[in-house]
This record gives sequence, structure tokens and C-alpha cells, in this order.
Amino acid sequence: MELPEILASDEFETRDLGRMRLVVRRDGADAIAQALTTAENCTTIQRGERGALRSFPWTHDRDGLVRVCHRGGLVSHLLGSHYLFINRPGLEFVAHWWTEQLGLPVPRLLGVLWERRGPLVSGALATELLKGSDLLGWLQAHVSSESNGERTCMMRSVGLLVRDMHWRGVWHADLQVKNIVVAQGLPHLIDLDRADIGAMPSVIECSRNLLRFRRSLEKNGLPRDCFEDFMAGYGDLGGTGIPEWLDRLYQLKGSLSTGIRGRKAGT
Repeated sequence: MELPEILASDEFETRDLGRMRLVVRRDGADAIAQALTTAENCTTIQRGERGALRSFPWTHDRDGLVRVCHRGGLVSHLLGSHYLFINRPGLEFVAHWWTEQLGLPVPRLLGVLWERRGPLVSGALATELLKGSDLLGWLQAHVSSESNGERTCMMRSVGLLVRDMHWRGVWHADLQVKNIVVAQGLPHLIDLDRADIGAMPSVIECSRNLLRFRRSLEKNGLPRDCFEDFMAGYGDLGGTGIPEWLDRLYQLKGSLSTGIRGRKAGT
């Protein structure tokens, strides 16, 4: 799926501003464009390694969310908010739009901005602001024994969502508790940067998503039965199960990262 095909749907329009290019939803286009460019109508609600989050009034009864795309990891110290040659904001815009067309629960896509300066590309993505909490916050608010039933139902719903995502040919590059938002009692997917869209992912690719999600639960000290309930919703992975060697590799990786964080905390 490419941008011309999305624009052919007549939902979006393009705007060229020198080095910058915008694609914005026609409904509330000016508010979206202003939020992506000048941010004068925005309120910063979070700053993090992967970029700032800003909310803005989109239409009279709905708000939007802008995420300034930012590299994570060691490369961020060299390139900051820039990508080398690759238009990652534009690619995420396409992946998000296609995921939405597949009927998966994601926030409504509002627009994207990218700017090229030689080989460097920077940008931001705008989506509708979901009124809810990320799954981590939701689970932390439901850790008591009285909440066991609600927690079980939610984790099975998340498992079903991830299974549906895989069946419909979407592989999430960073499936973890902060990239699922609970809104109106239902889980939604966010952050489709580097997502693969197409055929159903292989058993190895699906397993990587599941083990990455399990690691995020463990890392945040959530009860072990959260993953068990999640897998009850997800199912049996086509009767093959998660490969044992890959499971052991992720356990080793988790142990090493826990040890490194422990040593840093002790210094």
C-alpha cells in the first residue's frame, strides 16, 4: 500500500510547505496541519525517548494526538529525531492506515508530516486521542484480588486482539504493554512504526511478538497469570507452540537486561 492509493480514497489531502510535506484528513484539516507544523494549538502531555506526545482540539467534540517521531536506542544520540534516508513517519502512516482498513481497533488516523534535509528525514504522526489508559496503567489499577475477574477478561481480550492482528497479516514491531490502550473497555493497538503488513506472520514472527509482550509484563512486575490469560485468549499458535529455543533465548535476554539494570541501580 502506497500513499497515492490512500489519497485516492478522498479521505486525505496533501499540503506542500517547502521541504515539509503533509498528508491530513479532510475533516478538521486545518487543526491537524497546525498541530503538525507550528504546534500552537497543542498541549504537551508526555516527553520520552521515542518522542514527545502533544494533544490538540481536532473537531468540536474530539481531540487529536501528535507524536513527534524520534529514534530510540544508541542511534538517537547521533541522529536525534532524524532518520537516515528512510521516511519512517510516512511508512508508519501507511501501516496505520492499512491496519485501520483491516478493521483492527486502532485510533483514527489524522495525518503525517515529514521533512527532508539532504539524507535526513524527520516528522510526526497525528491520530485521534483515545480516552483511556495504556494497558500497563490499566493492569496496575487492577492488581487486587477483587479485580481478578476483570483482569482475566481483559487479558483474554488482548490475546484475541493479537491473534486477530496476526491472522489479518499484521506484525507489530514493538508489542508491549504501553503500546496497547484500553479505551471504552476495549484494547486498541498503537505505535505501528516498523510494522509489517501482508501475509500472516510466520510461527517465529508470531512467537517473537508473544515473547516480547511477555517480557514487558515481567519487566513491569505484573502477575504471571496475566500472560497465561493472554495466551488463553490468543490460542495455540497453530498447534505448534512457541519454539523452545526461542523461548530460552528470550528468557536469557531478559535475565541479562535485568542484571544490567540491577548493577546500574546499585552504583
